[in-house]
Amino acid sequence: MMAVYPHGDANRYRHGRCRCRRCRAANTREMNLYRLAVATGVHRRDVDAEPVRQHVAKLQAAGLGVQRIAELAGVGYDTVRRLLYGKPSEGTAPTKKMRPETASKLLAVRFGLLPSEGWVPGVGTRRRVQALSAMGWPLPLVAARCGLSPDTVQRLTRAPDDGRVDASTARKVADLYRRLWCLDPASEGVPAPTVARLRSIAAGKGWVTPIGWGDIDDPDATPDTDAEQIEPRRYALWEDSEELIRGQGLTIAVAAHRLGVTASKLRKERWLVESEIAQQAGEAS
Repeated sequence: MMAVYPHGDANRYRHGRCRCRRCRAANTREMNLYRLAVATGVHRRDVDAEPVRQHVAKLQAAGLGVQRIAELAGVGYDTVRRLLYGKPSEGTAPTKKMRPETASKLLAVRFGLLPSEGWVPGVGTRRRVQALSAMGWPLPLVAARCGLSPDTVQRLTRAPDDGRVDASTARKVADLYRRLWCLDPASEGVPAPTVARLRSIAAGKGWVTPIGWGDIDDPDATPDTDAEQIEPRRYALWEDSEELIRGQGLTIAVAAHRLGVTASKLRKERWLVESEIAQQAGEAS
């Protein structure tokens, strides 16, 4: 399947063999910019494609097809195919080097972008249910809000690492998780003794709260369970992100990249710190 590039895109000139005026002009502009960059010594350096290939392979294992990955990254279908398989008909091996901007686009496609149907890896769904329970949310309540049976939700907590779940089930759990991860169950009507009991049970099982996960859908991710160090790191991360976001005007995504964490992790940490600051301010007044 060939990618379809719009007229006025140099890729259409090169890969689609279009020779209309707009595509010729786009190709000429790009070539002139490249020649200028080479002449001034600032031309791009290609990067190793292997980390990108491994990331794309994980996305495939999570249920995303090559075409969908290409669409989400905003790159050509052939780019992803060549990265993974090369082009056997031409005797070419999988891509060894690639443009840094292409690598960045593909690496920006994250886990958890679920297909609309079929079966998907269940590790992220299991972690989400366990994390909600570790916060103190009762599983029957989680089941009711997801529109799933209590037995189904109980089975999800015991799913193996290589287990798979229906995409619609994964989506329902992910949607609820996005609504509940930042809420205190006790403030939402769950009795405080129940919250305390569920947190104790979850801790005994080794389940962690949402803050312990970076990319919760990454099958290779491990939770941050060092409780004594979480709070100091959280405040340090918040202070560093404040400088980047408010001081330098960077976005959350760019700041997270600078700090070596995911954007979702940074949002969670900032929300927790700012909530505690607001609480302390309220108690002081």
